[in-house]
Amino acid sequence: MRRFCIIMLLSLIFGGSCASAQQTASQVRISSEIVRNEKGEFYVHRVMPKETLFSISKAYNADVNQIGKDNPKASEGLKAGDILLIRRAGESEEGEQKRDLARHTVRWFESLESIAERYGVDVESIVHLNKLDGKQLKTRQVLLIPDKEYRIESAPLVADDIIKDDSVSEVIDKEVPKPSPGPLKNYVHNISLIIPADSKTTAEERTSWNFIEFYQGFLLALNDAKESGISINIDVIDSKDYLSSNMIASSGRIDRSELVIGPVFSSEIEEILPYVSGRGITLVSPMDPTADKFVSDNPTFIQISVNETEQQRALLSSIPPDANIALFYEKGAREERMISVTEAYLQEMGIQYKKFSYGLLEGRSVREQLINQLDANKENYAIVLSNSEAFVSDILRNLNLITTRNGFKITLFGLPRWRNFESVDINYYHSMKLHLALQYYVDYGDLEVKRFLAKYRALFGTEPTPYSFQAYDLGKFFTEQIALYGKSIYEFAGKEYTHRLLQSDFKLQRGSDANGLSNFGTRIIVYRPDFSIELLAPLR
Repeated sequence: MRRFCIIMLLSLIFGGSCASAQQTASQVRISSEIVRNEKGEFYVHRVMPKETLFSISKAYNADVNQIGKDNPKASEGLKAGDILLIRRAGESEEGEQKRDLARHTVRWFESLESIAERYGVDVESIVHLNKLDGKQLKTRQVLLIPDKEYRIESAPLVADDIIKDDSVSEVIDKEVPKPSPGPLKNYVHNISLIIPADSKTTAEERTSWNFIEFYQGFLLALNDAKESGISINIDVIDSKDYLSSNMIASSGRIDRSELVIGPVFSSEIEEILPYVSGRGITLVSPMDPTADKFVSDNPTFIQISVNETEQQRALLSSIPPDANIALFYEKGAREERMISVTEAYLQEMGIQYKKFSYGLLEGRSVREQLINQLDANKENYAIVLSNSEAFVSDILRNLNLITTRNGFKITLFGLPRWRNFESVDINYYHSMKLHLALQYYVDYGDLEVKRFLAKYRALFGTEPTPYSFQAYDLGKFFTEQIALYGKSIYEFAGKEYTHRLLQSDFKLQRGSDANGLSNFGTRIIVYRPDFSIELLAPLR
């Protein structure tokens, strides 16, 4: 079912506006929705009551055996609502193997002459093979390109009114000029999305839907881009179809992309990064935090995951400089790095602080020592640097007693992993106004989030996961940025301010001209005493 939904959404995005359907003698309605994949172009046909394979094949003038081959489940019988992929005329599997014809997607500035010149064939052969009637080409129209052995067996179908565009001197490789803010109308931008979709594995065998859900979220973003007037040509590359990222690069599939999102994993990025960098193509690492090591000396690289150091610095920046600050952590704890980062930041900012550590077994006898780190006359900012659920539970119990019995005012600062704790009393979070720095947080009261949820549920019949939200944010942000800057996206993307999206904040900054862009966007949430959770305004 998910696969059918994806096909239907693809047709919405890439199929253009729906035309009125034809009626055949057998009452089968010809679909106007078309989807493209590596095997060719297909009509997306939804089976209606009483339709059979024979009646459908007759309506589409298609070979019934080929329909069965392209839709293996059809042999089990058809029922209303099933989706069939039916090859368009001239897309027979045997014919493709015999000729191995290339396909070309028409861009807004291209003419028949420029396309013919690019492939080294004559205009008449293209016209004849595609049964063109001499009218102007349409943007995103797909043409079959004849090989040099192609012969016209009947009279050429050339008309005198074929549109010639002599102003186009270079077709594909000419760099698009930087547009002024606002989408460059009528220009089709090329994006490659590389994910481990594992498309050759059946739904029953697949162990994880994570990247299918990622794909679904990305498709919704593309649909929004289309509705806003941004034209995107997306090539979804299943990394599972290749032995390595080097093979993806050598295949030539990403050569004409202005933007590549993926691969997902750092090891795959390392293989493909030199290839895209050498061609001035922007590559976005969508989620692997370990890929931040590639930011140095790769100016076309964009790292989206925010490392823990920057998240902690963002959290600490929300503390007033004249506050009474106390650091608490467990003796022998594993959070030495976070302790070091916190102290380094406070020292860098010239902020005074106290620190105290104790072992878990001392928890019943340390209350007075904790009080010594606090100020009875000021708001105290207690920064607890521990991911041990047992220690956090103990120190929060102690701090809560200090507030209720001794009257101290305490605002609490913790670590992101606390959101997953199960044994800590969450009342402590709210009573002491816990602050957390997170890369991912969804405010379900936000109107844009509600709109996304409604669309996602309607199209896919399920709830979006964090992967779905992440993909939508990536798609939303980068389609808007590529419309503004084209192939120069890596020079300018999002650097002006923090962009608030559904699940993430994007604030891309470059350390030096030789480096790529890193994301510093961090969300700060606060547990309020009324048991609400507030998402603070974006950090500037």
